[in-house]
Amino acid sequence: MWIHRPWGRCAVFFAALGILALTRFPFAPPYLFFHDTVNFALSIREFNPSLHQPQPPGYPLFVALLKLIHAGVPSAETTLLLAGIIGAALAVYFLWLLGDSMFGPPAGVAAAVLLLFHPLVWFSGLTNPVRLFLAVCQAGTALMAWRSWERRTTSLDALRSLLWLALTLGVLSGFRPVMLLLMSPLFLAALLRHRALGRRLILPPLLLTLVVSGWITALLAASGGIDAYLRLIEGYSHEQFGGSSLLFGASTPAAWKMAKDAFVWNGFAVAAWIWAIPLAGWRLRALFQGRVLFLLLSFVPPFLFSMFVHVADPDQALMTVPVVCLAGGAVLQEAFNSWRHRVPAPAAVAVACLSFSACLSTYLFFHPPAGPARAAGYGVIRYVNNHMRDTFTTIEELRRARPVQIISFRPPISWRNLSYYFPDIPIIVVEPDDPSRVWQAGSHWGQSVPRQEGKVIIDYGRDIVILLSPDERHLRITLQTQAGFRQKGPLLHAPHPGTEFQVGGVTFETLAPLAGK
Repeated sequence: MWIHRPWGRCAVFFAALGILALTRFPFAPPYLFFHDTVNFALSIREFNPSLHQPQPPGYPLFVALLKLIHAGVPSAETTLLLAGIIGAALAVYFLWLLGDSMFGPPAGVAAAVLLLFHPLVWFSGLTNPVRLFLAVCQAGTALMAWRSWERRTTSLDALRSLLWLALTLGVLSGFRPVMLLLMSPLFLAALLRHRALGRRLILPPLLLTLVVSGWITALLAASGGIDAYLRLIEGYSHEQFGGSSLLFGASTPAAWKMAKDAFVWNGFAVAAWIWAIPLAGWRLRALFQGRVLFLLLSFVPPFLFSMFVHVADPDQALMTVPVVCLAGGAVLQEAFNSWRHRVPAPAAVAVACLSFSACLSTYLFFHPPAGPARAAGYGVIRYVNNHMRDTFTTIEELRRARPVQIISFRPPISWRNLSYYFPDIPIIVVEPDDPSRVWQAGSHWGQSVPRQEGKVIIDYGRDIVILLSPDERHLRITLQTQAGFRQKGPLLHAPHPGTEFQVGGVTFETLAPLAGK
């Protein structure tokens, strides 16, 4: 019973923090991994969504957390890692309390362990920690909603629990604003369940509005006002969703792929507990009775969003994975209850089985199955990290000899990462799907490049470095044979290239400086 006392709950939370720190720090990449993580690193210096610092919709409370951590931790990489550890610990803590309240103490512990070692929690914590707050908002809001769900419909305790639900949803959605929309059906269902409260039922929505208005005001002010923010969201939505969502004009094959990815990323880690369903047997029907509607309201809205609107990366499925882990915890509990009287030392057997589930989840991160699940594996992190290390090391070697300029065409490393680690090097970005879009990255986001007769003019006094996709073998050979480029590590380098060469359909020209200029 000690575990339910305040100090016991603190012990659980700090135990989760300790496990996460011990298991994440040894595998953490030394560089900012994604384009988005660089955006967050820049937002620590200046919070400005209009400059994608960070990208829309803005994540104001997550940036506030980063600034708080960064006050004592100078490295942006470590700051983001610590923010992810805190987020994962909060999600695990909330899910433990939810499982304990809904199904029983063993289910709470099992659900928490399943989430703690889930492959997507591993992946997000090491690459893009803001997405862990999808799980935090999901589990935290569901916990408060369930506590209100259990109260008598006319009691003052019900009103108090609804106010806590409104406060929780309002605060946590400041870390991930999209969750305000996706968790609203559960919030509304909780209100309707207590409609006997009458006029007092207006208080929770008012509190939610008050809390949300606090962080959204700061967000709008940083973005240049409501009109600028709405234009920003509109443009970003079409950019992000247009390639995969039918609602934004994507093709049917692309939309079907996104729906399949949503299923796989939610389901591939159920292998850690699905083996226990036959052991639980008929007991599951009685256990889930009266809880199915609540679980559906928690799971279906964000899952439909993943299927039909947007889920581009595996860890974006963390908006629904906590519900999957909660179901897994309930299954493991009933499996334990069904055979606890048939085996010696049942507690030791239960610990062994739960350890097996944790090890299997971890194995799926380091050795994921083929298909979409492979995108959430450690192999992706290792490959990108090695490529980034080799590229950055080579660029450093080259620029120590002579000034360089970079042309980026679909490399594994985003131009945002390049401009973050090499702010003094001109970086020309060739858009892969629209050759007419050529621009220079760096301190001024989206700066235009000089042109002459349709050709992009580049600095004659700098060596040229070209970063290409590994698939661009033909272009790589062409540049080597026709323009004098040489392979240097993972990139192409030319101190004195030909006067003209093409990259991605864009013609570049180097001109000798005019006399006296």
